[in-house]
Amino acid sequence: DKWSHVTEARWGNRRAESSWWAVPVLNRLPPDVAVWHQLRHPLKVITCWSQHRLLTSEGDVHRFVSSALPNLGPSGCGDDVERSTLYWLEWNRMAAAWGQRHPDRYVRYQIEKLNSGHLRQWLQSHLSVDLLESKIEKVMAMIPPGVGSCHHDPSKDVTWEQVESLPFGRE
Repeated sequence: DKWSHVTEARWGNRRAESSWWAVPVLNRLPPDVAVWHQLRHPLKVITCWSQHRLLTSEGDVHRFVSSALPNLGPSGCGDDVERSTLYWLEWNRMAAAWGQRHPDRYVRYQIEKLNSGHLRQWLQSHLSVDLLESKIEKVMAMIPPGVGSCHHDPSKDVTWEQVESLPFGRE
């Protein structure tokens, strides 16, 4: 099975999945699984993926993404920036579409704007976990800056102008 690497974790008696790899299989999730859609700033993702050539170099990431989005396969569209932009748009659309069908089991947030107040509210409403905000702040303070970000050449950061110049760039 091409999805066998997607595993589940548990938070108490709740199941969870914390990987972007899960997006194509959201429709297969059991009805007790909640999805927290962590949205990262598009330019950060596009810059990372395009500089590392994740969608134009043959490898596991490219094969996996193109199995879910065939237009990003070997004969698919454009250069690294175009492919990475299309990936960001379509991957997030898939997750958001699932969320529209299951609003009681779905939360979307932008990681750059995450704070302890939001996290506490989500933990209470979606997992029935009540933690003091000070405890959440303490844990969040332990996370080193840049976790989950990509090492890249800042002089080659993708700009909004580049994205807007793409055939679908104003989406």
